[in-house]
Amino acid sequence: ELNQKTQRIREGILETLKASKDSRLVFTGSASESNNSLIKGLGLKDGDRLLVSLGDHASLVNPSLSLKEQGIEISELPLNSVGVPEVSLISDELMEKVKLVLISSVNSQSGGLLCVETFAKEFKSRFPKVHLHVDAVQSYGKFPLDLSQGNIDSASLSAHKMGGPKGVAALFVKKSLSLEPLLHGGNQEADFR
Repeated sequence: ELNQKTQRIREGILETLKASKDSRLVFTGSASESNNSLIKGLGLKDGDRLLVSLGDHASLVNPSLSLKEQGIEISELPLNSVGVPEVSLISDELMEKVKLVLISSVNSQSGGLLCVETFAKEFKSRFPKVHLHVDAVQSYGKFPLDLSQGNIDSASLSAHKMGGPKGVAALFVKKSLSLEPLLHGGNQEADFR
């Protein structure tokens, strides 16, 4: 009965995201765990590059920087004057060898709000093979997030930012995405954690 209840909640969240029902939604203990699981589990290799705003939340920046030891190049995601990324500011040269781009729906420093769907559509039209991850923790439940177009590859969410309990979060990933678990041995969440 608990598994059925959990599955209904999982499906309800996917519905609010307008995500395909066969997408994966993994429950985690925090948005930091969700972000770390994605960044470290994506399988980036020596010579790959990722883009992140170094002024963004530590749960995006710190796991990114930890990959430097594995030969991953970390580059600054260009932001506009209100602290949000714009696709027009991203040069083709900067995107060489980029496998992952990390964005936040709300900049945790400036409070700048990013229209995620517009950014994702423009981004994927230019860079269709690059993984786009959205930290939607500050906006989920306050602003709609529509994943139906398939331009967003993964997203992190957290319950406590919308009145839920601390210690409950989730990581949305497209069904086709293969991730290496951050934690092994517990068999929770279909062996993902």
